[in-house]
Amino acid sequence: MTPDLRIPYPKELQIELLTKLENLGRRYKIVRLDGIRIEFPRGWALMRQSVTKPCVTIRFEADSEADLHFIKKEFLETVPELRGKHDHLLI
Repeated sequence: MTPDLRIPYPKELQIELLTKLENLGRRYKIVRLDGIRIEFPRGWALMRQSVTKPCVTIRFEADSEADLHFIKKEFLETVPELRGKHDHLLI
């Protein structure tokens, strides 16, 4: 599991990121309760907008390090705009 990762991102562009993540719904179950949560076979990824700051919060959880790496990779391939931000935690 990762901690909550708060990544600065312009408020006016955040909906575009969430919409891109919804495209993963073609392959995985999507839950839209508190942001966008993508349910992978052995874990999940979550992204939600901050209501107080111009940032998005993301979090990952998986059954193993290999599964966590796979989930992060799928996530970043879908929203490459977040590459370079907190790379030490995202990759």
